[in-house]
Amino acid sequence: MAKHNNPRSNRELEAAYVMSELSNQPSATNGPSQNISAKLPPKKRKLQDEDRSSLEIKEKFDTIKTSDEDGDYPLHIACSQGNVQVVSTICDVLRKVPKGSDLLNALNKDKQTPIILATTLNEYETVRLLLKEGADCSLRDTKGRNVVHIAVKYKAIKCLELICDKKHNEDIWNVTDYEGLTPLHYAVLGGDSKIVDLLIKSKVRIDAPDGKSGLSALSYAVDRDQKGICSALVSNGADIHQQCFYGMTPIQIANNNGYRELASTLASQPIDGSIKKATGLNKQDAHFNP
Repeated sequence: MAKHNNPRSNRELEAAYVMSELSNQPSATNGPSQNISAKLPPKKRKLQDEDRSSLEIKEKFDTIKTSDEDGDYPLHIACSQGNVQVVSTICDVLRKVPKGSDLLNALNKDKQTPIILATTLNEYETVRLLLKEGADCSLRDTKGRNVVHIAVKYKAIKCLELICDKKHNEDIWNVTDYEGLTPLHYAVLGGDSKIVDLLIKSKVRIDAPDGKSGLSALSYAVDRDQKGICSALVSNGADIHQQCFYGMTPIQIANNNGYRELASTLASQPIDGSIKKATGLNKQDAHFNP
């Protein structure tokens, strides 16, 4: 979301305005009074009630369908405030109008969806509600990040757990951002083993290379001497012999960085003949010699 001179104050005022507008009862300003309505035959009374309900929904929808100068709709604003009451009210309206999902997944000028904003702030209840309403987790912001990237980047673990519990297309776990990084790369860069474990239990391709150098998540972990994360990746099938675009394997990276213990641990894994031939690597090569 774009910056304002006093963003919190502005957002609170906008959220309060939206809530007051959505809370207005149109029956006080249009149509017969309740006493007159009660005297109508049941069939006509039902039609009148339906008309009143439709008008109320239309008026509420008119309140939430307009964006501000930053492209933020009231739902974006409510999500950025963690205002679950307003989010719930808006979702209730969107459920009753044609193509309401268009606003549920609306993009602001930074191409952020409401669920991306809520996840950025680790707003668990808001994210839970948006997922229940069918928020699209595959949409990406101006940096190519979907909501999984965002949850990992901001260590919104509770929100990530919610996303992991939902059935999603495999692509959301493995798509790269515009820097060529998958959510698993983000997790390794963040050094959070719990997030790495969560992603491993989902549908991540554990050996997916980044888009710029062909480095796997294991190669990133090795380069940072993250022994615990390396162990988790290897025990879940990460390929210790996978080469990056420059022909380097995780073992060679450990060796070059002087990580004696890590290189030795990786070297204890089986090495098949094709890898030896391709890399010229033998077990003894993995032990660092200062």
